[in-house]
Amino acid sequence: GGRGEFVEVIPGKRLVFTWTWDGHQGHGGSQLVEVEFDDRGDGTTTVVVTNRGLTDEASGESHREGWEGSLANLARLLAR
Repeated sequence: GGRGEFVEVIPGKRLVFTWTWDGHQGHGGSQLVEVEFDDRGDGTTTVVVTNRGLTDEASGESHREGWEGSLANLARLLAR
């Protein structure tokens, strides 16, 4: 598990939040996550996730895979 706080919320445009894994062994310390949404005007939205505070390349790769999986699951859900 983990915890965090929203730092900025602009509905439909941007979310910024802090995140710290419980115990954070192997995950580093506190992170800052920025999620930006760009409505393409054709029924699709581009989502850009920036995850700051990761400690090394392996952690970055692990988080990239996690975000990609989460967004793919969201896309499948919304396609129903």
